[in-house]
Amino acid sequence: MEAKSCPKDTLFHKKPFQTKWEDNGPPVSPVDPLFDFEKLLNCLSSTENFPSSPSSTPTAYSATDQEELDLFSLSPLSSAESSEAELEDELSVLPPPYSGGSYASSSPFSSADDTLPSSTAVVLENACEVSHGNAGISSASCPTSATLQYHPTEGGQDQSKAFVTDQEPSQKGRGRALNHQRRKERRQREREQESTRHEARCNPQKEATPPIRVDLAPERCSPTSAASVDQEPSHRGHGRALNHQRRKERRQRVREQEFSHHEARCNLQKEAAPPIRVDLATERCSTTSAAFVGLNDTSGAKKVFGIDELIGEGAKHKFGYVSWDGSTRRTVADVQGRQVAFLAGRLEDKDWPELMHQASEALESNRSRLLIPKEERVHRRGAFPAVPCGISHGGGSTQPGNLNNNKNNAAVVEELCAMDCFKRLAGFATSVMASKAPKLYHYYVEHLAKLHEKHPGLKRLFPSSVFAAASFNFGPRTACRKHKDFANLPFGLCAVTALGSFDPRKGGHLVLWECRLVIEFPPGSTILLPSAIIAHSNTPVQKHEKRYSFAQYTAGGLFRWVEHDFKLAADYYASLSAEELDVARQKDAERWQHGLSLFEQVQPHS
Repeated sequence: MEAKSCPKDTLFHKKPFQTKWEDNGPPVSPVDPLFDFEKLLNCLSSTENFPSSPSSTPTAYSATDQEELDLFSLSPLSSAESSEAELEDELSVLPPPYSGGSYASSSPFSSADDTLPSSTAVVLENACEVSHGNAGISSASCPTSATLQYHPTEGGQDQSKAFVTDQEPSQKGRGRALNHQRRKERRQREREQESTRHEARCNPQKEATPPIRVDLAPERCSPTSAASVDQEPSHRGHGRALNHQRRKERRQRVREQEFSHHEARCNLQKEAAPPIRVDLATERCSTTSAAFVGLNDTSGAKKVFGIDELIGEGAKHKFGYVSWDGSTRRTVADVQGRQVAFLAGRLEDKDWPELMHQASEALESNRSRLLIPKEERVHRRGAFPAVPCGISHGGGSTQPGNLNNNKNNAAVVEELCAMDCFKRLAGFATSVMASKAPKLYHYYVEHLAKLHEKHPGLKRLFPSSVFAAASFNFGPRTACRKHKDFANLPFGLCAVTALGSFDPRKGGHLVLWECRLVIEFPPGSTILLPSAIIAHSNTPVQKHEKRYSFAQYTAGGLFRWVEHDFKLAADYYASLSAEELDVARQKDAERWQHGLSLFEQVQPHS
């Protein structure tokens, strides 16, 4: 049977082009060529409320068929299409001439010669009136102002698709665009600054992705494989670095002031260690009647006790043993709860190990420069070269003065005191004393301030130290014998810092004889103790190891000189009347108890 040919003007209705709109209207499937279009058009022309659809505007039509235009092509239920052969012709939409806010002609179409470029957008006052003007369709539901846009196809030809968008942004939209532009310009200015780096804003959605965890040990990576790329700090990082530098400079200025100290922030983890309680009655320790100095030490030893002689089953003394890492801060408390000694540890600074290494190397390298007679290399404290320096009074001197050394030793001392490592050690010991024994610290400051006011010619070793004198012990294996520094203030403190390279578990321990304690004393750490009333010593280090020490102290004679109105004791008492002498004797008798009250008490919860 021969197929029936279709008329040339037959319109094959196909499925419309897919657009980005969700509402594409009801789907249209191919129909029979003899479909009754007139019935459908009559139905559409009688519709009062035109269906609302994004496809309500004409998508495309041919201007050449203007006289025989089929209204079905303007229906919101479909879109006009040409035959397969006619698709090669460019489809266009031609707006009516516009003049003075209204169209010059009632017809929405112009001639076929006037084509509209694909990149042009025209304004339609009433889209429904333009597209359905001949059909008389109501425009109640249509927008009154719209922009008709055209986009070229990928192949370079103009696409016949058109869609309606808002002509002008709303006030909120304009504000958002303006704010966005301002933020963009501000970020651009930040990028142009030399010391700033643009930090991208965090996207919560993107940041919600869990991290990728890998089994990687950075410390095992080689420098070439794990090299980090230097980046300019961000604005916040630059501010933090600047504030850190300012705080560092401010602390440095404070340290340079007289009798100043920098109190480090409390480290709760390091301060949480319980005190070491010992069976010591500090009030029974021996002092002179006026309690300016301790009694002459007669319990000293001529040998250095090893660790095996102090602890263990076969030891003679059976002392208690304190294992200490040299960092955790601990206190030693007597039976009355007085904190009489402090395991201060070391400063929490990344440069601290290097500073301690510099101090050890300085003592080792300068030992050969010292001019010390052979008989003076062995003294009551031990068999090692030691050079005292600073301000002292006592031992037959008529007034306070700086300790004298020969030319070579004085030059070595001056160089050592000028080094940052020993300046830091002096300031650190003062800070510990100020924070752990504040009343005793102020007692020191009060008397030394009067001393320097009366004798401005006295030269201080370190501007940030509250201690008047110091001793450099040059090793090479410094180990003190059992002794007391009885010339110091009985209720005062002496700061000792261990230096060198040795195993603190095998040697270099600090032995407190009245406390019956053996304490590990690692290099680079500091301990404060009342050296005038508690005998102390060190255990020897191994033969291949090195140990040095740096001690800071203040002679009791300086406090006596200030209390006695800058006179010798005999001259001071001779100048007093009988009533004044009784008051002075009473004050001397109470000085020891007053000094004990300057020690802090252990907190009840400890």
